[in-house]
Amino acid sequence: MSSKIRFSVLLMAALFISGCAWTPHSVDLQPQVGVAQSSVGASTRLYMRFVDERDDMIVGHRAVGQDGAKITAEQLPSVVEARLREGETSKGYTLVPSQEGSDASVIFRLRSFKLGIERGFWSGGQNVAAALSVDARRASKDYSNVYRHESEKRIQVIPDGHEIDQVMTAALSEILSKALSDGNLDLFLTGKSLTSDSDTTPTL
Repeated sequence: MSSKIRFSVLLMAALFISGCAWTPHSVDLQPQVGVAQSSVGASTRLYMRFVDERDDMIVGHRAVGQDGAKITAEQLPSVVEARLREGETSKGYTLVPSQEGSDASVIFRLRSFKLGIERGFWSGGQNVAAALSVDARRASKDYSNVYRHESEKRIQVIPDGHEIDQVMTAALSEILSKALSDGNLDLFLTGKSLTSDSDTTPTL
């Protein structure tokens, strides 16, 4: 066996053994959303819904590909909805329980929240992807957008639970901040700018 192949085998063995790869992990999410309190939504009655539309509730696995223990995030839907409601309220919107009597409505949909570990020759890859979409409606007009986080990092060892919490919290913080700081969405919801979804450019 050549030295390069031997090194690769030893590296991948280290990736599997380290980081408690066979211990299930539930992500502890503490997102920080950078939205300043304002009155942008003052006098707007907003009906807001959140829907978890991920095609897989598993965040990822603690080793390469589908190997290793599962990574889950049971608190994710409740954390996302709570942060979104807090954010809209901090901008002055009055959240109402139904569409009847509302000035505008908005549906946030969690599309993706994933952590993947891939095999490499000299190192492994840690890939994180998250996506949150919005569909809004006011006065028979529609607005839509998608807020994304994507990152890739070369790694020598499998991330431990604390590192997993950090990278997934950062991903969630970014998509929430993008959604709540979307000025075009605020203009639409408050009736200051009515556009159709065909006029909307997704936020990457």
